[in-house]
Amino acid sequence: MKKYFVYFSVLSVLLVFGQALTSCISDGDETISLEFANAKKMIVGRWKLSAFDKDGSKQSPKKFPFSNWKVVDTELTFYDDGTYYDSSDGGKKPHRWRLGPDGDNDSKPYYGDIYLEDYEFDINSLGPGRWILGFDDDDNDGKPTWILSFDKDDSEIVEPEPEPEPETEERYLVSSIKRAVKSNSYNRASYYLFDYDDRGRILTIQSKEGYPKNISFSYDDEKSAMIVKDIEWPNDLKGMQAQISDGKIVSVYAPNNQITWEFSYDSGKKEYLQSVVRITENEKKTCCTLNWNKENMESINTKNYNYEYWESEKNNTNLDLNYFIWEHCELDGMIFGDDIACFEPFALYGKKSKNLVIPLRYGLEAWKTNEYYGKGSVKVTRNQNDLPTEIVYTNIDLHGATLTLTIEYQKKTVLK
Repeated sequence: MKKYFVYFSVLSVLLVFGQALTSCISDGDETISLEFANAKKMIVGRWKLSAFDKDGSKQSPKKFPFSNWKVVDTELTFYDDGTYYDSSDGGKKPHRWRLGPDGDNDSKPYYGDIYLEDYEFDINSLGPGRWILGFDDDDNDGKPTWILSFDKDDSEIVEPEPEPEPETEERYLVSSIKRAVKSNSYNRASYYLFDYDDRGRILTIQSKEGYPKNISFSYDDEKSAMIVKDIEWPNDLKGMQAQISDGKIVSVYAPNNQITWEFSYDSGKKEYLQSVVRITENEKKTCCTLNWNKENMESINTKNYNYEYWESEKNNTNLDLNYFIWEHCELDGMIFGDDIACFEPFALYGKKSKNLVIPLRYGLEAWKTNEYYGKGSVKVTRNQNDLPTEIVYTNIDLHGATLTLTIEYQKKTVLK
């Protein structure tokens, strides 16, 4: 696109021209000197959006990235430190702007573009009171699709109050888990790797020989939603959205099969999950209820499981280690069907059990008798932060197998 950088004051031209005509230089030559304006200095200030045209016709943008910009209502205030503020998003959040080479040069005209954040705008013209920008949304083979006109507002600029620095804290988050079960007759292991965002929320889990399979999440903060961005299996859970309130899932919607689940928590502190209701177009029924005792999940009505816990050992990591100790907790599977896990390992169903679970279907007393399993034991190794790094259970089945959970952590600064 052909662009013109237009700015030199008529008065300046006349003055310089007059001086050239009336001045005598020793060698007899006459010189006319035109000083070009500094583009960066011209842009600094407040600009009001006065026209917003597409192909010569005024209309609302569709693909334009700054879709909240409105004629007359939108003001952009530019500062010489490379930041600008946009009234369309409240005018309190700093954005980045920059010019190309010669944008801060007093002796050369500027023929380059301006970048607002990562978006490139053509400078069609720039004068002391009017600024015209072009933006290409790839509809017209490189020609600017949108033409934006701004008028300079020379009223006093009040420096915006900076947004307060976000409060952060350092946390130790589980980065990996190895689950190994070994006996005289078999030896198998599962591996899990975890990644988090800047708020300490789970982004991805990669797994080998275990559940949940590879899965990733995204977040819609405006809707307080957690979304299953991708999942290796089952594919119909991709796009599933969990509504989050006070750190707990209150509902889940699976768009591929149009099923909704609603979660109820105890009426006291509303911390412990009590029941889950499954809702389809033709049916609404309770798919599971949970019972609690001494801050631990004691049983789930839909399975003949009675959970026992090692009450001297805390379940105190950011993940629910009980899922990885006993893969038969299966709360996710009971809710959504199939042998899967989406939310259970991340302690998103309210407050998790306080203690470490004993990985047996038949309870603590059976575990301690020679008749069934021999006398089992647990040994937990903790680091200087009182977080478990290794958990070893012996005699977890009729083969006398040993279960070892090895946990590693990453130190991460996260937003509170």
